[in-house]
Amino acid sequence: MNNNTLKGKRLKYYDLFFPMKWKHKHLEKYKDSVILDMGCGNGRYSYLSDDWYGIDAFNTCNHKNFKIGDATNIPFNNNSMDVIIMSHVLEHIDRRDMNKVISEINRVLKYHGEIVIYSPQPLNPFYWDVPSHINPITLRSTKMMFYNNGYSIIKEGYSVYRFLPENMQKLMFILAPHIPSEFYLYLRKEL
Repeated sequence: MNNNTLKGKRLKYYDLFFPMKWKHKHLEKYKDSVILDMGCGNGRYSYLSDDWYGIDAFNTCNHKNFKIGDATNIPFNNNSMDVIIMSHVLEHIDRRDMNKVISEINRVLKYHGEIVIYSPQPLNPFYWDVPSHINPITLRSTKMMFYNNGYSIIKEGYSVYRFLPENMQKLMFILAPHIPSEFYLYLRKEL
């Protein structure tokens, strides 16, 4: 098996369980928003808006609106963001810092602003292969953490079943916490 074939298989597996096309379709509604992409990596969501801003702990992005930053000290003004995207970020943050992170999110996110969270489940077979995954979080624990800080839930679920027929999705929602998957959570700031 050559490298390209192996790479293709990995891509297909990843697309099945973490479907980027599905994410992009649901993120398009933010195209006219001021977006902060926390943990932006190479800026994979920078195409979403002309007002996209990214922060990451590492210098991995060459977009003009990128800053090296930390979730505990977000380098943007109060009430300056309409949307915050955190794709595979929370599992990298020490639990002791989570209150500070939420405080910073509250500071920069506008009233009725939205948060989009994607995170792998700790049961995902690749989860523990990443040494920086130090905070095993679940959909339930993340919902409670933000709900207790004044956020309402817009949409939630597990991307592992997005490829199934709609009548199977309810069953998979029950089973998904027990099988490898990624959860998603869309929230609105209410306080």
